[in-house]
Amino acid sequence: MATTLRDIARLAKVSVATVSYVLNGVAKVSPQTRERVLAAMNQLNYYPNAIAKSLVKQRSHVLTLFLQDITNPFFPAVAKAVEDVAVRAGYSVILYNTGDQEEKEAAYVQMALEQRVAGIIFCTVRNRAAVQSALDQGTPVVIIEWPGNIPGTDVVQVDNVLGARLGTEHLIQLGHRRVALINWVLGSVIAGDRLKGYKQALAAAKIPFDPALLATYDFNDPDRDAVILKLLALPDPPTAVLAVSDAIAIATMRTLHRHHRRVPRDLSIVGYDDTLAALSTPQLTSVAQPIYQLGTTAAQLLLDQDRKRHPRRVTLEPTLVVRDSTAERRQLRRQ
Repeated sequence: MATTLRDIARLAKVSVATVSYVLNGVAKVSPQTRERVLAAMNQLNYYPNAIAKSLVKQRSHVLTLFLQDITNPFFPAVAKAVEDVAVRAGYSVILYNTGDQEEKEAAYVQMALEQRVAGIIFCTVRNRAAVQSALDQGTPVVIIEWPGNIPGTDVVQVDNVLGARLGTEHLIQLGHRRVALINWVLGSVIAGDRLKGYKQALAAAKIPFDPALLATYDFNDPDRDAVILKLLALPDPPTAVLAVSDAIAIATMRTLHRHHRRVPRDLSIVGYDDTLAALSTPQLTSVAQPIYQLGTTAAQLLLDQDRKRHPRRVTLEPTLVVRDSTAERRQLRRQ
């Protein structure tokens, strides 16, 4: 038999009207009385709607999403997906842009915990201690793109080794044997995984790995064009490039254009993410991440945490979208 307001009133030793006041917040009720009513609701498992449930659990109906860099198209796409799921479930979403800074991430986590949010999604993580502080307070946590292990968290990730391997294999299949990798500064697990996938593809094709074909790109470096020019100046320069983001790939294409090199005639290029690829000229071949699925899966895992006890890890697979920035090696004519 369903629990009624009268059952709650009887257990809490208050009137039915007082129970209604607590649920709807339409009249002043003493803190002691309110606590008795909420305790009775909790004991009787009475959650008539989302608002009442959040009152009993002492949490708001708000999710927070921590983004590393809001100017990178990858992160707004994730945010859109998270919000779509959250809104359908009756939640709102607060975004925090950490700027890839550990201190900001820690400060924002503390703010979120003070607001008693219903859960936190990190995309990605810089400060493990901040994540642990949320877990210590019983706040559900889901992490996007975190190959590491933080006990108690759900993780949603894309297979970065596979993605880099797909991009490199495509270039090798076109006849390229001098394939450069333009990566982020090594240190993140994701950058390491993409390097691993690149090396796997070379090894499978029996192409020796050449460290001279590795480059790191930093958008904050005013001399970042030098990274590309150094590759082109090698005694045996690359005929193809795998970049670890569309943004880096397009920046590379612009540098080549300024130095009178043509894509794909002089250099084939593969990007990563497939967020900007269709906007470039020529249109960029790119490793497409299932970004929307990343966000929706993370949000659903967060909302489902009340119904399970064991952390889950979900790995999604990328795909390769072939466009106009790659061509067969035999068609290339060096200037």
